[in-house]
Amino acid sequence: MKTSTHTRFRHLAHSAAASAVHSAAAVLAALVLATACTSPADDADESPASTDAISFGATLLLPGNSGEHAADTRAAHTRTAHTRTTPTRATAPVTKDAFATGDRIAVSISAQVKPYTYGADRNFSATHPDDSFYWTPGQQQQDDVIAWYPYSDALPSTSSPLNISRQDTDAAFAAADFLFAGPATLTRTPSSALTFSHRTALLRLNIKADGKTVVPTPEFTVTGVEVEGTPVNATIHPTDGTLTQTGNTAVIYTHPCAVTPDGYMATYEAQIIPHTISPSPSGGTLITVHTANPDKTYSGIILSGSYEAGHIHTYNVTLGNAHIDIRPADNDLPWNDGDIRPDLPPTGYDLTVSTAQELKAFAEAVNYGRNISNTSSVEARFARVLQTADIDLAEIDDWTPIGNNASPSYNKFQGVYNGNGYTISNLKIRSGERNKGLFGYVTGKDSSTPAVLTGIHLRNVDIDVSHNSNIYCGAIAGAASSSTVITFCSARGEIKTDVTSTAGDNNHSGGIIGDNSGTISYCRADVKVIASFNSSDVSTECTAGGIVGHNYGTILACEASGSEVSAQSTYAEAQAGGIAGYTNGYITSCTSGVGKIIANGNGQEVDAGGVAGTQYGAVYSSYARGDATAAGGIGQAAGAIVGAHNGADIDLCIGTGAGGQGTSSLSPSSGILYKADATDEEIYNLMQTKDFTKEISTTTYDATRFPAYGIEVTKVTFSSKGAWSYDPASGKIRIRGLPSVTGLSSVTGSSSVSPP
Repeated sequence: MKTSTHTRFRHLAHSAAASAVHSAAAVLAALVLATACTSPADDADESPASTDAISFGATLLLPGNSGEHAADTRAAHTRTAHTRTTPTRATAPVTKDAFATGDRIAVSISAQVKPYTYGADRNFSATHPDDSFYWTPGQQQQDDVIAWYPYSDALPSTSSPLNISRQDTDAAFAAADFLFAGPATLTRTPSSALTFSHRTALLRLNIKADGKTVVPTPEFTVTGVEVEGTPVNATIHPTDGTLTQTGNTAVIYTHPCAVTPDGYMATYEAQIIPHTISPSPSGGTLITVHTANPDKTYSGIILSGSYEAGHIHTYNVTLGNAHIDIRPADNDLPWNDGDIRPDLPPTGYDLTVSTAQELKAFAEAVNYGRNISNTSSVEARFARVLQTADIDLAEIDDWTPIGNNASPSYNKFQGVYNGNGYTISNLKIRSGERNKGLFGYVTGKDSSTPAVLTGIHLRNVDIDVSHNSNIYCGAIAGAASSSTVITFCSARGEIKTDVTSTAGDNNHSGGIIGDNSGTISYCRADVKVIASFNSSDVSTECTAGGIVGHNYGTILACEASGSEVSAQSTYAEAQAGGIAGYTNGYITSCTSGVGKIIANGNGQEVDAGGVAGTQYGAVYSSYARGDATAAGGIGQAAGAIVGAHNGADIDLCIGTGAGGQGTSSLSPSSGILYKADATDEEIYNLMQTKDFTKEISTTTYDATRFPAYGIEVTKVTFSSKGAWSYDPASGKIRIRGLPSVTGLSSVTGSSSVSPP
């Protein structure tokens, strides 16, 4: 999955800041674009001069993942942050999950070693400006570059090996995590980066008493764990970065984890030189656990297996009166797959999901009225869920939405789902009842406990459904009640719905939500929406919108794009809008770039508008650039801003598409502008002439925290003026805080985004 330059920088800012707050022990691929310093002495052909210092970015490669960087960047990070985070213990950063300002590496070119430091510009540059490597004049690349972290004057060698015996402090544990990059070729134009990878394995030990022969008391504690029988010294091969053990085995004093799984007393971990455990009688990895109250020592042996670079090897250790039982917690897992398990969610969450299978299992638990697990009392429909990796649903041909007000058990989703900026790709729906989308029907328990959908980013949505009764369809959810908050979400793909009915049914389809009564803020959709209705009932409706099909709720700071939004009906009303097909709610600070907005019908009213097809509710501080057309029906209304205007308040709105004023009965005024060639600067200036405020329920995004997307709903005062920004250099207007549609999911803008 590709990502823009700005998005990549945001991911690094997120991961590096989170690393400074949380103690981390896995891997974050924080991809940063490299740049080389330039000089006024550059030749016209951009060949480097002799004074051009070499600087570069760095990629921290996901272990066990064959070179995939950007797509899985944050998957590793969230696991890392969670596994090392606790509200009761603040520790310094441990295992590297991203490079941070001030980090120092060793760079070697042509057998020379120089220190380079990571700077605020997100590049490594010479620690001492007068001690840099330089581009060769006339050359655009530098071959055979290697680098390592932590810094040392030379690579670990037989005479000066890497030693990892002491890991019982944060600093020592961090120093045992050896990173290596190269040999690589750095290019000046286009600029490139060095790719680092973790060269150690990670051994993790979850410790508990058996509860029978060893019965823990509140005073019974684990005071230390030692690992013996593994090498503690290693050299590194300069051409492939492989650590090779040297010398005898010795004791490793391990590092206490900040977080321990439920049911265990403590968790300890150690970096291990990769090797295969010797099967001989004297071989194995000896684990010694020391306890206090009572003071006692327990020992056991791991007899076989291999410790692989970049993998976590987790064992559950049970202390017994005459023995210690050591069992693998799971198959050995790559670091990007092995940290957060479903039974060990971060504080504030009940469940984590990171795979298509886990997401499907969660959906089934909601839909069939089950708990999230056999050992949990939490009902799935009320669960607080955190997504911890990008998820690909390509193997599921027909997704069953999470929560519905149809069969099998009429269980609506009433909890919290935090996508945390990860993507869910290849959502495909072909059948089912009524509510269509990743989620079906979403509603809070009550007005004081709303349901929350945040940080969810869908890619390659493919929904094509027909039904003989109601269809409410959106990429994120089919329907959302008034006690629902949807924020910082995005979707890209195509939705096609068709209803055939003879009774009072409806088709409401939108890029984000089909039928909305909740609050939607800071969402973005690039979704082609085509809704059709074949019915002889003139009282029914067919609505299509870039964000929402049928809106009775609140839509703020949202953007719709895509090639087309259309509503087509035989006898029912057909209503199509760039933001909402029909609105009797509140829309402000929204923009539509949907190319074509089409309403066609043979029966009742047919309405199409750049922002809304049919408008009853307030529409403020919004603009649309699409072409709206309406044809057929008893009456047609098309307008660059709204189609049918029914007396509701509308102000500070601009329509630039074909159709102009149309038949919306909105005359140009100080707050209504029809101008096909309106510039972004003109639009921005108009939006700043008046401020519309509204108290809304929302969450927050903060790149310095983990998880970055908040799930606690707060009341804030939204400002329409503050929602917009304008960049004179590019001449572009934008909505502050919108998530990316085209790249790896993130929020653009300042490092901490909340509604103004």
